[in-house]
Amino acid sequence: MENKYLITKILAEEIKDSKNNPTIKVTVFACPSETLVEEGGDIFANFSVPSGASTGIHEAHELRDEDGKGVKKAIWNVENIIAPALIGQDIFVQKKIDEIMIKLDGTFNKNNLGGNAMIGVSLACAKVVAKINNQELYQYLSTLTEMKPSRKTPYLFMNLLEGGKHTDSGLAFQEYHIVPQVEDVKECS
Repeated sequence: MENKYLITKILAEEIKDSKNNPTIKVTVFACPSETLVEEGGDIFANFSVPSGASTGIHEAHELRDEDGKGVKKAIWNVENIIAPALIGQDIFVQKKIDEIMIKLDGTFNKNNLGGNAMIGVSLACAKVVAKINNQELYQYLSTLTEMKPSRKTPYLFMNLLEGGKHTDSGLAFQEYHIVPQVEDVKECS
């Protein structure tokens, strides 16, 4: 029988993003089911949740504190609602992990727990599995979609200029991207 890795601990903390705004970082720990945590069997990974300057009407709700900046409520939700529900779950069953959080939240747009709390936990779990499998995160995520990648590495999307709500420049578009059409990113230099 294949070895299970069980979630043993989930922590969250407030960090600063690239614009010096508070965001949430989630760390998930897991160990093989037959290993005692005291034996040092934990493997961990973390995920820092990005935050945009603008939000689309169909995006998950980013839970912020009353002042609009802090993420203490999202951290509390991770450690006091999400963590107890996920500790002991098999970290390799990503769909079940996500379904448990969706059920706990109970809203279409992740209004109760916060999309930032839920995506932080979900992707930290995925990073643990990628680490166990000795894969890059994108490689592991592609196995969840059951899609065959068309190339060995993902495409690079590079943001050259920002406009829209991101700046006061008056540019009509929010982001101007380039996507190099090469098979290997080393060809871009």
